Amino acid sequence: MDEKRYQEFGKRLVNLFGGVFKAVGMYAFENDTVQNIITQMISHINDFIDDLGAGVSIAHGHNDFFVNGQLMEFSFREYQSAVWLSEQLQKIEVSEIIFLQQINRDDLGDFFKELINCKQLEKNIEKLSFGPILLKKFYLVEVGEDGGEGFDLNEYVMKIYGTGLVFIRDILYQIKQGESFNILKLKKLFQNVIDHMDKIEPFLIALLHQTSFRSYLFAHLLNTALWGIIFGRKIGLDKNSLITLAFSGVFHDVGKVRISDNIIYKERKLSLEEENILKQIPFYSIDVLINHFAQTEHDLLTFLTIYETLMGADDVKKGTMFFSRVIAICDAYDSLTSIKPYRDAYLPQIALRMLLSDEKFDAKLVNLFLNTITFYPIGTALELSTGEIAIVYDIHSDPKKMFTPKVIPILTPNYEFYDKKQIFDLSDPLQKNKRKIVKQIDPYIYGLNPMFSFFDIKNLDIN
Repeated sequence: MDEKRYQEFGKRLVNLFGGVFKAVGMYAFENDTVQNIITQMISHINDFIDDLGAGVSIAHGHNDFFVNGQLMEFSFREYQSAVWLSEQLQKIEVSEIIFLQQINRDDLGDFFKELINCKQLEKNIEKLSFGPILLKKFYLVEVGEDGGEGFDLNEYVMKIYGTGLVFIRDILYQIKQGESFNILKLKKLFQNVIDHMDKIEPFLIALLHQTSFRSYLFAHLLNTALWGIIFGRKIGLDKNSLITLAFSGVFHDVGKVRISDNIIYKERKLSLEEENILKQIPFYSIDVLINHFAQTEHDLLTFLTIYETLMGADDVKKGTMFFSRVIAICDAYDSLTSIKPYRDAYLPQIALRMLLSDEKFDAKLVNLFLNTITFYPIGTALELSTGEIAIVYDIHSDPKKMFTPKVIPILTPNYEFYDKKQIFDLSDPLQKNKRKIVKQIDPYIYGLNPMFSFFDIKNLDIN
């Protein structure tokens, strides 16, 4: 499913959800008006799940909605309805709804009756399961939040990512409107990520590889920033340098906001005139930044990093600044592993090979990046020699073992889900069945939702 269609499906799902919530609150459940919109919602959800080959999640926070982790881009009228729905769900502390599989009228009816009952009685919902419909707590992280007792790393990473998308979206909107923008909240968020990186790194790497459907510019800027932090830590940079890398990642492509979406997301070959317009992006980016990043030594370093990354794009390995060479690699890797209007995303293994073979990048840095990510990144799906489909659970620090990660088989050779999950270290010569990797695969082909696979595993009691 392409980006445009995913947005259409997601926004309609949120609108139908709000419509049912309003109708059930006004009429008896058996009323024809209620039944008609419920029929539409059931049909839409089931078609959505059929199309994706996996479950669907609706999450909200700060009046924004995320469908399978993708920020929905509402029109003004749609946004007003979304705000109303978000406010109603906040009152009863429902923050994420997950449809694990196709639903029927009874399941959806029980679910909405419970929601309305809680709303009318002004109490928080207690029941969290309605057949294939699950409720989970999801909210955008407050910057500066620390992990205490019961701190859920999975949830924390999801909150960080969602919050970053919202912050970057707001900054891009302000730039597009010619308004000034404030990066303080985003800076605090990056500081928070760096402070918790020892705990959250595997979850973050998994998430960055599992955001296949997304508002591309928002997510690409955030992803490049987060890859910069991950990579920068591996090569020993201090916190201030990591912040510089992060902002360089966020603003390296900011000039795109001045280009028409019809050109940025065009599915066919660009005309010569359109190609010339795209060549102006670096200059637009510099024009935006020159009035902002020129106040302190740190701001100036960020500005120079972005400038050199942009202006040296044809041969970034010859750049004089180390940071620009790092960001160029992070930018290219995320671009290659993302869906584009004109092609599917490359699998991480293929993307890494492409970086290794591209002479314009700093070869030493690319090899270091490879050791950071490995050919089989955490959270990716693999086909094993046993015929099983597995998810990468962990990787080895020893580069010699990069081709033999720790995995958890999810599907049997007959493509049935395992009831119990076990970790197998493919580098262990004594491992049962001597499992080997056949190839890296697209999880959607096998009905695995990349938003849930790794995170659900981490929540299970694993033998």
